[in-house]
Amino acid sequence: MLGGWVGLACRKREHSSTARGVQIFMGAFILTFVGRSFTYSLQQTPAFTRVIKDAAAQRKLLVILYFVVIASVIGAFGVLTIPYIAREAADFIARLQAENIW
Repeated sequence: MLGGWVGLACRKREHSSTARGVQIFMGAFILTFVGRSFTYSLQQTPAFTRVIKDAAAQRKLLVILYFVVIASVIGAFGVLTIPYIAREAADFIARLQAENIW
């Protein structure tokens, strides 16, 4: 919800570096908030505390898991979009060459 308001507020100045900085800051804040909430809530579960006793080791494992999930989402996004972009680019080039623009 808050990210939408930031995007709406920055829409007037789309090319402003300040708007880009605010968007990056808000994205980092949201990822940090979600990650901290994720690690805190899982550290409180009895099943997880029985498996790993040390609190520092629990937190390290959960943070690594959180970053793996983020990297997997970014990787999946790339795997799903890059072939589509390549097909669109090849189609665009074929249409340009068919119209003898080049």
